[in-house]
Amino acid sequence: MPLFRYLCFDQSGRRVKGELEAADPAECRLALKNRNLFPIEFQVADASKKIFSLGRKVSQEETTASLRQLASLIDSHIPIVEAVETVAPQIKDPVLARAFRSLSESLRRGTLFSEALRREGVFPSALPELAAASEASGTLGATLSEFARSEEAALRLRRRVINSLVYPIFLAGISLVVLLFLFLVVLPKVSAVFAESGVLLPAFTRFTLSFVLFLKRFGIPVLILLFFLYFWWRQRQGTQKGREYFWRIIGRLPIARELSRKHFLALFARNLSVLHRGGVRLIEAMHLVSMVIPDPSFRKELTAISHDLGRGISLNQALNSNPLFPPFIVQMARVGEETGKLAEMMEKAALHYEEDLETGLTRLVALLEPTMIVVMGVLVGGIVISVLLPIFEMSRIIK
Repeated sequence: MPLFRYLCFDQSGRRVKGELEAADPAECRLALKNRNLFPIEFQVADASKKIFSLGRKVSQEETTASLRQLASLIDSHIPIVEAVETVAPQIKDPVLARAFRSLSESLRRGTLFSEALRREGVFPSALPELAAASEASGTLGATLSEFARSEEAALRLRRRVINSLVYPIFLAGISLVVLLFLFLVVLPKVSAVFAESGVLLPAFTRFTLSFVLFLKRFGIPVLILLFFLYFWWRQRQGTQKGREYFWRIIGRLPIARELSRKHFLALFARNLSVLHRGGVRLIEAMHLVSMVIPDPSFRKELTAISHDLGRGISLNQALNSNPLFPPFIVQMARVGEETGKLAEMMEKAALHYEEDLETGLTRLVALLEPTMIVVMGVLVGGIVISVLLPIFEMSRIIK
């Protein structure tokens, strides 16, 4: 049997590495679950190709749309194998289409839907656990529909964020093009005129022309360096230390820190709502929620909360003892636990933080637009002044 190398969370939230012999990835995952370990990733020990990963490999939009269709077919009492085979030909993403065809084959061999989802490794990490819980209760269609609705809400928020940043990015791009045109086309011609005149240039003009000369000589090497730095940063972002460093920088920027905190709280509340409504145990749900949070420090706090839940502490008490969680979400958790409507309260909390995040982004964009216009005006004005100063000097000498 092949040897699998794995990385997991244990019940206390600590990372555990090891190796395990298993016939296939599904058997490996089942063996890890029987040991009360929650897999982050595992791969064949002698292969570099990753078998399972928490990262998405397919379009979130198409995955959500496919799950929505699948839920509608199952709710219409169509057998799950036929439902999967009906959805598969409509999928445009080749990776997702191949995953659905593989799902169909696994289901025809008698594999449970939840286990078949785990084997593919391209679906959101919480989906197999939700499917397993709903298979036992006979509510698979409703659970898939609720999960798709949650994903659609996350997509709407993402689109609003992107749309709000379109104009500032466009304005920044136009500003960069204008500045490059002035530096690389206009100023070199003006500098040639100044050189022929023999006029002593003001310090500000000499500085501007020196910068133009630097761009002409070293512009391409600088672009190549920036290109390599970008890919180095992308590679570093794939490591644990790289992610911790990135989010540590974000944490030092007041506005970015506040917006990211609201985003993480919205992610936490929405995913916890979906998992709890789907019948996943609270401790296991907390582990799954921590996997979708990109900030390692926030993730560590969630594993600590999961450890508190394992010791019998209520969710609202565990959240209240953690400074990352504001009183609002603590109170929502308390009301939810007291009334037995934790999923509904977490969904309301998610909506609150999503709206709060959108409001914050709208205000940020409203500040960015005039700021960028002012910066652009100052830069262009500085270039114009650097050109006019020697012209005034030349006209004074002529007189």
